[in-house]
Amino acid sequence: MTEKAKKKNPLFVVTNAGQDIEEVDSWWSYVLNKLGLNVYMTYFEEMIQFLLSQVNNYGALEFMNTWLEQVIELLQSTLNKGEEFIKPLFGPFFSKP
Repeated sequence: MTEKAKKKNPLFVVTNAGQDIEEVDSWWSYVLNKLGLNVYMTYFEEMIQFLLSQVNNYGALEFMNTWLEQVIELLQSTLNKGEEFIKPLFGPFFSKP
């Protein structure tokens, strides 16, 4: 990787009492690694891919769309409710201009 291609401020996740240090490419990866949710996210992605592979008509597509919107709404409301708990862990991501 050339000097120009290197990130100016890469994100690093420190886990296992400082024993493991890993560079991540996005804030989402940072959060998942920091909280140890990688396994659950992989499972969730595979479940969604399987369910979408079973869609074979408009009714099933409409059902999946409605269900995914509900899941996203639930996740957003959970994050909003847990924001005060999460702020100390991920303070820079919650700074508002």
